[in-house]
Amino acid sequence: MRRSDVRRVLELAADASEAPDRNAFANTLVTRIRELLAVPAAVFHDVGPDGDDVHLVGPAGVVPPGWMAELWQHADESAAARYFISTGRPGPVSESDFVSRRQWRRLTIGRMQRDVGAEDSLGVAFASGDRLLGFSVHDTWASFTTPKRELLALARTAVARAHAIVLERERARRVLEHVAAVAGAVVVVTDDGEVVFTSPAAQRLLDGKASVHERRIRTDDGLTTIVLEREAGDAHGLTRREREVLEFVRDGLTNAEIGDRLFVSTRTIERHLRNSYAKLDVHTRTAAIARAFPDANGR
Repeated sequence: MRRSDVRRVLELAADASEAPDRNAFANTLVTRIRELLAVPAAVFHDVGPDGDDVHLVGPAGVVPPGWMAELWQHADESAAARYFISTGRPGPVSESDFVSRRQWRRLTIGRMQRDVGAEDSLGVAFASGDRLLGFSVHDTWASFTTPKRELLALARTAVARAHAIVLERERARRVLEHVAAVAGAVVVVTDDGEVVFTSPAAQRLLDGKASVHERRIRTDDGLTTIVLEREAGDAHGLTRREREVLEFVRDGLTNAEIGDRLFVSTRTIERHLRNSYAKLDVHTRTAAIARAFPDANGR
């Protein structure tokens, strides 16, 4: 197998793993698999106890509406499908591995695939929990060479891993939605600052003009959960976070040191200080401390 083929398979799996959910994963997969093997059509199957899901791409302008749904009704005629279900083996296998072209064309499923120019199919399968998933490519009869079979087998391994990533993302999203329903205003960010989840309550707070206090919870998986709370002002109109920043200034910390303590950027600390100066009607750190903490002990 050529190195360029391996790279193309890895790129395909990477694209599929970025899908936000299983439906988008399937659509991305069949499009890229069809391009990878240069075939007229590709199909993704997701079979489980709660029902089946099938995605088809191609041939453009040839497959009539409802064709896939009708074809699926005759799936039990497929020798390859029976092989996957009965053995649990990954493949790849094709219809032409089991039956002759004449035998295949006697079946409804064979005639339907012939009519759209994708008579034979080469497929692979993998298990995911209680579901059997697989994808296949369709082309003319007995046209699947050894290199194409090797390429599809490699794609199966990479795609199975990509599918596991998408499932984990879906589970994480459901957990986050549950947490948000309980905790209210929640934002989840990565170590790089990318926002991966914002609850509706958090979005309302962020869209509003009220000052917001952040409580950050760092986890070991590279994510930080930020619980947002609306802040009440003190006698000077300072928010809880603005007063907290001034307390650190009073203790002699630099903006960078304060940012490290509060897990925010130096720019955020500077913004809090500008807001505090405006509310206290001062222009320096010393004057702000004197105005905010007027008692003899500076507290």
